[in-house]
Amino acid sequence: MSDDKGNNQSSGNKSGGFNFSSGTTFNIGSSAQNNNFTVGEAEKSVASMSLTDKGKSPSANNKLAPQIVEMDAEVIENVDKLRKDQEKLFEIDEEYKKERILLEKKFLEKKKVLYEVRKNVVNGTVQGGSSSEIPQFWLNCLMQSKIIMIEECDIAVLEKLQDITVEYDDNFASFTLSFYFAKNEYFSNSVLTKKYGVSPDLLDDKSPTLTKCEGTEINWLSGKDVTHAEKKKKQKAKSGKNKGQTRVIVEKIPQRSFFHYFSTPKEELEEDEEGIFLDMEEDYEIGHLIRTAIVPEAVLWFTGEAGDGEEEEDEDAEYESGDEDDSEEEEEDDDDDDDDDEDDEPKGKGKPSEKGRKQKGKGKKKQDNEEKPECKQN
Repeated sequence: MSDDKGNNQSSGNKSGGFNFSSGTTFNIGSSAQNNNFTVGEAEKSVASMSLTDKGKSPSANNKLAPQIVEMDAEVIENVDKLRKDQEKLFEIDEEYKKERILLEKKFLEKKKVLYEVRKNVVNGTVQGGSSSEIPQFWLNCLMQSKIIMIEECDIAVLEKLQDITVEYDDNFASFTLSFYFAKNEYFSNSVLTKKYGVSPDLLDDKSPTLTKCEGTEINWLSGKDVTHAEKKKKQKAKSGKNKGQTRVIVEKIPQRSFFHYFSTPKEELEEDEEGIFLDMEEDYEIGHLIRTAIVPEAVLWFTGEAGDGEEEEDEDAEYESGDEDDSEEEEEDDDDDDDDDEDDEPKGKGKPSEKGRKQKGKGKKKQDNEEKPECKQN
């Protein structure tokens, strides 16, 4: 189902695609972007043409395996019978998809009831119950993730976050994340949204393509934009009636902030943009995590029982790698000592290598149970 858990993540590969536990691969920039096929259309268009007709068609014949071209008529007839059965399998898949969509909708409605209760409890609006809210609930949920970068400047803004919801279109070909904020001193928006569209749909077991990624323009109040730092510069007029006079101009410089997530991502970033803005891969990775894990299991992220559980493993790998580097360095030190002995100039060993120490990294993760769609900008 579309609300599958997504805590355990596997590593990604930009050049070759993104492999999740279900086994499907999504390739950035592949030709699949240009084919407006729905589920099974490509396969059905091939299966509907007899092998005999394909053999007569130069364009189609190029797609046939060599052994097919060399088969005699009787064998080809038997293969065509199997291919007709393949068409029936496609029809079964379509029937399954329709029933699954109905099932998804049925259980999502049941979950929405509990999501509404959660929202009221978090914000202290439970009728007939305690009015004590749970402070910084969603802020702490997001901060548990190792792939969602929350900066110091974001904290005060995210303290105003009251709820996060996920909505799907009728065919599960898109989903929208909505972030609801209490009235605040930072921006005038009451809700910020991020919408993703895929083709053919989120329930596809093969290679859905990311066809849409739409953010929200944040209406920052004066001097409250946490996505940019302000730098003052003095500018002296070189000509005109104000020649020789100096004025102060304010230049806005992009800085790291979670709220860059609500802008439209680029497929590739320039060198000076890395670490500040999100590329397509990073952007969808965050959206996928929020949709499949943080929203359905929010209280467990708040308590720390859920989260990206691979950081320690990554750190151990770095530590082990560092040990190897240390060994190599120690061997080099020994060699140097030997040389020193020959020169009768003994020297003490230096400090241990810093490479062996654990370092906390960004720890990018991928989600189980669903493939990441191929990225495409409109």
